[in-house]
Amino acid sequence: MNMGPCHRSARSRAFTLVELLVTVGIVAFMGGVIYVMLNGGTVLYTKIFQISTVQQTARSSMQAMSARSTSPRSSPMWMPTASS
Repeated sequence: MNMGPCHRSARSRAFTLVELLVTVGIVAFMGGVIYVMLNGGTVLYTKIFQISTVQQTARSSMQAMSARSTSPRSSPMWMPTASS
């Protein structure tokens, strides 16, 4: 007697414990891989941002020092000392 797909037994429709464990393992592995990739990207972004901030600060400082050194008021005034 041929039973179609609608007349399967309850046992053949359920997942086995092994199938569920394999699925959970695959999902956990993929989650770990995705976490490592995203965490690595976040760390790299933070490092690049910090380097960029330091470089911008250095550029601003050099520009300010250059502007001060070329201004006419930047030369020191030598005052003669009074000798006793």
